[in-house]
Amino acid sequence: MSRKENAVKCVKRFSQSAFFILTLVCVLGFSSCSTRAKSTSLASRFEIVDSLITHSQTKDALKELKKISKNVYDNWTYIGLYKRYNLLGEKESAEKILKKGLKKSPKNPELSAVYSKFLIQNNRFSEAEKISECLQNSRYASIYAESVFKNHLSEISGNKPSLLYEDGKYFDLYWDSYNASRNPVWLRDCAVVYLVKGKYDGASEIAPQAFNDSDDAYFWAQVHFDSGNYVSAVNACEASMYYLESLQKKISSNSSEIKVAALESDCYNALADNYNAHQIREKVLCDYVTGEDLQENLSDEEKSLLPLVVVNSALEEKSLGNEERSSSLLAYSVMNYPEFVPGLIGYANFAYESNLGRREDDEITALRKAGLKTLEMERYDNRAKIPLSDALYRLDQALMKIKDPYLYITRLDLKYKSNPSLTVRDKTADLWKLLEESSTETVKYHDILVLYTVNFLLENSMEDDAEMIFRKYMAVKYSLDAKQDFFDQIADLTRTVDVPDLEMAAHFALKNKKVDEALRMYEFCVFESAGSRAGDISPKVSSESAMNLANMYYGLALKDKAMNLYGKIAARETNARMRSMAFYRIAEINYAFGDYQNALRSADYACSIDPENAQAHLLKTKITSK
Repeated sequence: MSRKENAVKCVKRFSQSAFFILTLVCVLGFSSCSTRAKSTSLASRFEIVDSLITHSQTKDALKELKKISKNVYDNWTYIGLYKRYNLLGEKESAEKILKKGLKKSPKNPELSAVYSKFLIQNNRFSEAEKISECLQNSRYASIYAESVFKNHLSEISGNKPSLLYEDGKYFDLYWDSYNASRNPVWLRDCAVVYLVKGKYDGASEIAPQAFNDSDDAYFWAQVHFDSGNYVSAVNACEASMYYLESLQKKISSNSSEIKVAALESDCYNALADNYNAHQIREKVLCDYVTGEDLQENLSDEEKSLLPLVVVNSALEEKSLGNEERSSSLLAYSVMNYPEFVPGLIGYANFAYESNLGRREDDEITALRKAGLKTLEMERYDNRAKIPLSDALYRLDQALMKIKDPYLYITRLDLKYKSNPSLTVRDKTADLWKLLEESSTETVKYHDILVLYTVNFLLENSMEDDAEMIFRKYMAVKYSLDAKQDFFDQIADLTRTVDVPDLEMAAHFALKNKKVDEALRMYEFCVFESAGSRAGDISPKVSSESAMNLANMYYGLALKDKAMNLYGKIAARETNARMRSMAFYRIAEINYAFGDYQNALRSADYACSIDPENAQAHLLKTKITSK
């Protein structure tokens, strides 16, 4: 083929390619222009519809919408049509257009979200849950969560309790909804799931670093407080107070200055920062107790916190030696809140202690005989006093109106302390009478009264009487079957029995040589009762019960478990006698296994904590003599 022919052929090919490219560009350009034209045209047609709706020309608007619905080219157009049909009250047409859109684009997130909301608004929760299922883990996850919750609630009959805060699948919904929406309410729901299950640490760990408003901060302050994270609780309280004072004083619904101050002062007390606790309470007293006219604007809940602040301040003043101020606050409490139990108890205790005479040495006695007084003697003689008769009168008046078990015990305690001639027999008779008097139609036995009576009988070596009362009380409270074994039933009910009841049941189980049952009860109380981290001692259980469990471990030759638990008791306990006993037990185990060096160290430490621990001194002597 000649060069000329080749050149002609190449030109023809190039011409064809160029024509194809030119054609493609024209087509695409036309398509793009067409889309923009459609979009512009649709927007203008929607504007016409909106104008017709504004001028109440409903028929014309519906006609125009019908025309638009014949030429829908994307999902947003379906949503635009739905919005206007719904606005006109044409629910049937609105739903049809959404269904048509979903048929064309199944599981489209925007269409699914809008249709689900439509179904929820019309109480069709079951359908909404199915449609919105595809929205999980999307930015519309909160709509799926709403449909699930409302469907669940609609299926609950009458008084049947909801499981929204107990079922694990709902926690995941809360969490997904929070991550999708960043709405702090969902995160608070997650915390409630933890709190209901007693997992206070878990609730505290998911707390945000910053808070949306005063209510949000106050909620997390309570969570941190319940988990024992007092520093974080203080920070949250301060954030809540900042919002209240500077931004949201009038729109807060749950938090308030009094509620936040009461919680924050408790946090500082828990941190042994009495100065800051005092400053916060003094501000409340100054604002609302001294300025009583401000109390009129308080809610019932806020008013219920005021006596608590007053009594806490009174107790703190007493601990600091400011008895005049303490007695004044206690008097204010009983006069203004005559049925406030903590105030009455504090008033009765102050009355007893202020009327106790001190033992004076020969020098002071001689000065008194000579009719002389030092300044210190004058201060002592002029100290604040509350008459015992007035305290007893106020207790009796309150008990006529409220059958509070703590008041019954306080009344008895004051009677016993002010009359030392009463015998154990007299006191036992009083307790039996008290149990009968305190019974009501709804409450056969008050928990605190039963446990007080049982402990009193145990302290006075009346084991059989104590067990008899306890068995009757437990049978009534937990509907036990008299034909079945008492301790087997309690062991099966460990998760539903109150911790103080379970501790006492474990004691009597041991007394009756029910070792397996006692072990299970004690282990639940010590390690599981508050949802604490694995191996940690529950804040709900007494150190005495933890010590009993450690003793059981040692008796069952579980040395490592016993040593570990004794160590945790020693670290947790503030009572010197109990701490000393825990170290003595550690020393005893080390000695038994031939580790004399560690045994001596623990015994020495036990003696230093409690010099009156005779067992620790004896063991220390035995070790050093080797």
